[in-house]
Amino acid sequence: MSDGSARARGPASPGRPGCPSPGLAIAFQPNPIEDERRQRMAHPNEEVARSATEALSKGDMEGFLGHHRDDVVVHFPGRGPMAGDYRGKNGVGEMFQKQMQMLDSPPQIETHDILANDDHAVVLNKVRGTRHGKTLEQQQVVVLHIKGGKIAEVWLQFSDQQAMDEMASS
Repeated sequence: MSDGSARARGPASPGRPGCPSPGLAIAFQPNPIEDERRQRMAHPNEEVARSATEALSKGDMEGFLGHHRDDVVVHFPGRGPMAGDYRGKNGVGEMFQKQMQMLDSPPQIETHDILANDDHAVVLNKVRGTRHGKTLEQQQVVVLHIKGGKIAEVWLQFSDQQAMDEMASS
């Protein structure tokens, strides 16, 4: 289906050589034809979301956090050990480190689409993680509130929050 939006596809490549934190490597392989179309038509907030996603996929935490405001807040849903609000760039970095300590291997994240308007960007992902040999795969929606070209607030949502909480608590 071609609707004019750019899509990232491909398997995750955790543990890439040269990646400072292998757990931060995610799949992001833009289609060259769609990439050209995206460059002509993309909303500026889509570019912010896409650039942050690309930096994260390369394990470039400094570049990733460079797309965030100093006072960014990330809302991680649920009742498990990851749940809560993470404040500031340091809090976001700590959130990723906490996640990596809980998982057997780096999570695999496949970005399906990024949608944007003047205030927000929405990133649609498929995520897969393994803890104690048990793998969980589900859909994830990341809503970004963007102010002045920087990510100010993030809301994460999972298709099965209860399963996410149970996995993180096991």
